[in-house]
Amino acid sequence: MIPFYKPNIYVDAIKEEVLQTLAQGMVTNWGSNTHKLEENISEYLGRPAALTACGTHALTFGLLALEHFGLIPKNAKILVPSFTFYASAHAIIWANMTPIFCDINPETFTIDIDSTNEHFDAIMPVNIFGVHYDTKDLMSKSNKPIIGDNSHGFGGYFHNDRNGSLENIACFSSSITKPMQTIEGGIVAADEAVIDFIKKFRNWGSPSGEYNCIYAGQWSKITEINSIVGLSSMIHLNISVNRKNEIASLYKEKLNDYVEFQTVPQYVKSTYKDFSVLFPTKEIRDTVSTKLDEKRIGNKKYFYPPVHTMTCFKGKYDGLKLPVTNNISDRVLCLPIYDNLTEEDINTVCTAVIEAL
Repeated sequence: MIPFYKPNIYVDAIKEEVLQTLAQGMVTNWGSNTHKLEENISEYLGRPAALTACGTHALTFGLLALEHFGLIPKNAKILVPSFTFYASAHAIIWANMTPIFCDINPETFTIDIDSTNEHFDAIMPVNIFGVHYDTKDLMSKSNKPIIGDNSHGFGGYFHNDRNGSLENIACFSSSITKPMQTIEGGIVAADEAVIDFIKKFRNWGSPSGEYNCIYAGQWSKITEINSIVGLSSMIHLNISVNRKNEIASLYKEKLNDYVEFQTVPQYVKSTYKDFSVLFPTKEIRDTVSTKLDEKRIGNKKYFYPPVHTMTCFKGKYDGLKLPVTNNISDRVLCLPIYDNLTEEDINTVCTAVIEAL
C-alpha cells in the first residue's frame, strides 16, 4: 500500500517537550510555544501574523477584517476561482459575503481575473498545489483588496518574495498535509492593525485578559502541542519543500510521455503540496484512478467537481461558463507526494499509471 499522504512528524525531536508541557498543565490559551511560533512565522514572512484554529477561520476572519476597516462593504462580493478546495468559498459565505466564481489559467491553474465581467469588491486568489498566483499582475489589473488563500503555499516563493508577503491579507492552512504543519491550524499575515483585530476576534472578540467582548467574535486557537509540532515543522520546512521538488522531478521524468503537467513558472518555487497530472479525457482519468485504487495506491481528484457545481450551490450558478475550470477538473488526478516517499514507491506509482492507460 502507498498512501496518498503520510505526515512527517519529528517525534523524537519533540517528545520530551510535549511530555513536559503535558506535565506542567499549560497546554492551551496562548502559551509560550504558541507565542514563539507566531513570532517565528512573523519573522519568516516579514510581517505580523496570527494563528487560528484552521485555514478556513483564517480566511473568514481576514474577510471580516477587510470589512471592519472599511476596505470592502458589508455583504461584499469576493472573486474566487472555482478550481479550489471548497473551504475557500465556505469562508466567504460564513463572512456573510458572496462568492463570484471565475476561471483559471490553463497552464498554472491559478486565478484568471480576466475571465469575468462580474462586479467584485475583493479578490481571493488561490495558491494551487504549491504554485503561486501572480500577485503583481492582479495588483496591476485591479485596485481591489487581495486576500490570498495560500493554504498550499507556506515555504514557496514568487520571484524573490515569500508566498504571503505581498497581498493585503495572506491566509494559510497548517493542517497535517500542508508544507508547514501544526496538525491542525491556520495563519493570517497582514499589517499590525488587521492582526490586532484578528487576535481579539479569535478570542471571542475580547482583548486578552479582559472579560469584555468588543466584537462578536469566535474562539479559534491551537494548543501548545500543536505549536510544538509547528516549531519543529518550521525547522524542517526547507528540507521538506526541496524533497518534494525532487520527487516531482522524478515523476515528471518517468511520466513525461504519458500525461500533461501543471506549469510551474521559472520564477515560482512550488511547495508541491500536491502533485497533479492531466489525462486526455475524464474517462481515462477515472479509469486510472480506479486502477490505482485497486492496487491500493492513494490518489485524489483535486479539484473535482468544481466548487460552483457542488450540491450546496445547486441552482445558483447554473448558467456560469468556466470552460478551463471544467476541462482541468475533468482531467486532473493527484498522485502521492510526501517527504519519505521512496524512489521505489515512485516507480510503483508510475508503473501503475502507465499500465492503466
